[in-house]
Amino acid sequence: MKQEKQALLALTEGNQGEKSHLMATSQKALAQAAQLAEDAAQARKRSSEAAFKNISARSATYLSQRLESLLPSGVVATEVTAVKGELSLAMLADKAAASLSAIEEVFNKAIDKGSLGISEFNTLEAGETMSISDSASEQISTMLHQAQFAGMAIDASSDSLRLLAAGQWPDLLTHEVSADIGNVIIHSIAELDSHLSDQLRLLKQEGVLSPLRSSLADLKQSVHNTRLAVFETTDEAGNLLIPEHWTPPGLQALKSLSAGRFSLLGAVAVVSSAVSPIEDDAPVATPRNIGVMLSLAKQNCDSILSVCQAVSGLQLNDDETLDSLNNLAGQYTEKSSAFAEIVKTSFVSSVSEDDVLSSMTALEDVSHVSRQLSALIRRAELDENASRFHYLSPEFGDSWKGLTETVSQFRGVDGDPEDLNFLIRAREIEHQLSEAVENGPKLEMAESKISRLEKVSHIFARGCQCKICPLKPVLPDTIFSNEGDFDTEFQNTRVGGAGI
Repeated sequence: MKQEKQALLALTEGNQGEKSHLMATSQKALAQAAQLAEDAAQARKRSSEAAFKNISARSATYLSQRLESLLPSGVVATEVTAVKGELSLAMLADKAAASLSAIEEVFNKAIDKGSLGISEFNTLEAGETMSISDSASEQISTMLHQAQFAGMAIDASSDSLRLLAAGQWPDLLTHEVSADIGNVIIHSIAELDSHLSDQLRLLKQEGVLSPLRSSLADLKQSVHNTRLAVFETTDEAGNLLIPEHWTPPGLQALKSLSAGRFSLLGAVAVVSSAVSPIEDDAPVATPRNIGVMLSLAKQNCDSILSVCQAVSGLQLNDDETLDSLNNLAGQYTEKSSAFAEIVKTSFVSSVSEDDVLSSMTALEDVSHVSRQLSALIRRAELDENASRFHYLSPEFGDSWKGLTETVSQFRGVDGDPEDLNFLIRAREIEHQLSEAVENGPKLEMAESKISRLEKVSHIFARGCQCKICPLKPVLPDTIFSNEGDFDTEFQNTRVGGAGI
C-alpha cells in the first residue's frame, strides 16, 4: 500500500508539473504573440508617418532648389554657400542627438532586463564570485562600445553647437565673418557627417551597435580632424576666426551633464548585462548587494535625467547659477566616469562581493553630486517638470531652431532680438535685390543713351561723307533725343562753325 501510495503521488505530481510547464509555456507564447502584434502595429504607424515625412521632405527640397534658381548667383552665391554650411552643422548636431536618443533606449532596455534577473533569494555565499558567461561578456563589450560612441556623438554635437553659436552670437563676429565660417564649414565636415551617419544608420537598422559590425576609429579621427580644420582657421590677418577659448554661456556645463549621464547609463547597462538571464536559462546567482547597487544606480539615472531636463529653463545671463552649474557638472562627469571605469575593470570575467562594494562606493560619490545638482535646480527655481533639453544641450535635437532662439533671447536683454548675423545678411541681400529692381528702368534708359552715343561716335569716326566739304567732322554738340531724329539732327550739326 505504501508503494502504491508513493507511485500515485509521483504520478500526480508529475502530471501537475507537466501541466504547470505547459501553462507557463502557453502564457509565454501568448505574451510573445501580443508583443509581436503590438510591434507590428507600431511598425505600421511609423511607416505611415515616414511616408508623409518623405513627401514633405521631397517637396521642401524641390522648393529650395527652385527658389535658389530664381536668385541671381552673382548676388547670393556666397550667402547660399554660407547658409548650406550652417545648416550642415545643424544637421550634424541633430544626427548626434538622434544617436544619443537611440543609445539611451538600448541602455534602458538592458537595465530593465538586468533588474528583472536579480533576486535576493538567489545570492552567492560570502567569498564566492559570480562567473560571467561568454554571452554576457559579449553583451558587456557591446555596451562599452556604445558608451564610447555616445561620448563621440556628444563631442561632435557640442562642437557643432559652438560653431553655430559663434556665427550668430551678439558682438562676437561681424556678419561678414559669420558668412566666412559657413563657407569654411561646408568643406570641412563632410567626412565627419558621413561616418556619423553610417553609425546612426547601423544603430537604427539593427537596434544596437556591436563592435563586430561597427568600427569607431574613423569616426574618432574625423571628429579630431574637423575640430582642427574649423577651430584653427584664420582670417587674412592670421587671427583665428573663432576665439580659442570662447564658448557660449552654459555650453560646457550642458556638455558635461550629458557626458556624465551617458557614462552612468553605460556603466549601469554593463552591470545589468552581467546579471541578465540568457534566453530561457535560470537566473544566475549574484553577489550580495548587487541588487541594491543596481537599484541605486537606476535612481541616479532618473535623477540626472530630471536635472538635464530641468536646466532647459536656464537663463544664460544668470551668471551665478551658471558658475555653480559649471562647477557641479564638471564634478558629475568626473565622478560618473570614475564609476564607469571601476565597473569596466571589475565586470570582466568574474565579479566578487568586493567588486560590488567598490562600485557602490564610487556610485555614492555620483549620488552626492547629483543631490547637489538637484538642490541647485530648486534654488534657481528652474522648471523640474520640463520634458525637453536645453537649446544648447547636445541632446536637444533641433539645433538650428534652438540656437537661433537662444541667441535671440540673449540679444533681447540689451538689444534688438532681430539683430542677428544671419538676419542681417538676409536683409543685405534683400536690400541689394530691391535696389536692383528699383534701378532697372534707370539702367535701361542709361543703356539706351550709351547705345545712341556709340552709334554717333561710330559715324563721326568714319569722317564726313559730303563730297563738297573739305573739313573733318568733330563730335556733335547735340545729344539726340531719339534715334528717329538722328538724320535730321546730323544734318544740322555744326562742324567748325559751318553747316554740313
